[in-house]
Amino acid sequence: MKLTIVGQDFAAGQGVDYVTAITARMFARIGWDVDVVVSQVHADYLKEGKKAFELPVTAKLIYMPSRRSRYNVLFLRKYLRKCKSDYVIAESVQYAWCIRLAAIGTRKTKIPKLVEVNHNNVYLLKGVRLLIMRLKYWFLYSKFHSLFFVNAKSAENFKAMFGFLNKLRLMSVNNPCLDDVFKTKFAHAPRHPWLIDKKCMTFVSAGAYQPYKCHMLILKALCKVRDLGCQVRVIIFGRGPLEPEYRRFIAENHLDEYVSLGGFTNQLPAEIRASDGFILSTNVETFGIVLVEGLACGVPCISTDAPFGPREILADGKYGRIVPVNDVDAMAKALIDCIEGNVPVAPSNAWERYTEDAIMHRYLKGLGLDA
Repeated sequence: MKLTIVGQDFAAGQGVDYVTAITARMFARIGWDVDVVVSQVHADYLKEGKKAFELPVTAKLIYMPSRRSRYNVLFLRKYLRKCKSDYVIAESVQYAWCIRLAAIGTRKTKIPKLVEVNHNNVYLLKGVRLLIMRLKYWFLYSKFHSLFFVNAKSAENFKAMFGFLNKLRLMSVNNPCLDDVFKTKFAHAPRHPWLIDKKCMTFVSAGAYQPYKCHMLILKALCKVRDLGCQVRVIIFGRGPLEPEYRRFIAENHLDEYVSLGGFTNQLPAEIRASDGFILSTNVETFGIVLVEGLACGVPCISTDAPFGPREILADGKYGRIVPVNDVDAMAKALIDCIEGNVPVAPSNAWERYTEDAIMHRYLKGLGLDA
């Protein structure tokens, strides 16, 4: 069997990029031939010195000619007709549209089976907006074999609005997170000095320094926790445009001994494992790979109630503390509860459903190959 994965890039950045690489490794491990087709964005990132997530050595990396998805349609049209793949997975809605347009005028029997993994949240629509989306999706998915959503709520909402797409194999397939690469990184020693020589309870957070990740919530909550006399530190791993703003806040509020901006790390599981807890502060989160990693690393987890992934991963609070989005007081209380030992470590069945084998089964079922 042969699989093609189409996406913008898999340089070390967003969660979708990470999933692209894991999916390639997952299928290669069961003996499939794998092509990974990426835009020129990926090539540019490598020239800038960014590291890419690990692909299987057997995978073939193919570059599309443009940075912008819509300018790659003609390339994909030629590719679809010659690739001899059994399935083509689009790792974004943009590239789902590209491969749909590339398939115009081609009989289904002449192209691979098309699949989209939708990493966006799907909200219920009404009225004219729903009518417009029904027309768009009727066209988009008329050539598709399967549509996967990375959280159950989005799959449920999509079915409620677009049930007429009954020929489409539609299901919730969570992101693969825990494979052999994760296990290798988990076994490493931490590199951050606060975790090598721990002076007090130390928490870890991770994510791009972007507004929607809302790391300021952690910083503001930490001010309250510090003012109550609690000795605690937080390391925020990542990079992004808000770093100067974070540093100003840290300096103005005298948090230098309480917060470290850890920068990018390719050994995050090792850092989380050595910590006393993991924090996810995001406003929106379709899934939450780092939250699953936190559970698998055996530390207490705190997350905002961001739509829709964290609540599903933490089983409505059974496996970790859930706090309202942008609620500084609630985040501070959750930190204090964690310091006092009132946020327990989740059992193994909280994260075993996200192992490579478990997600592989869901993929094969969605592709119609589970018999």
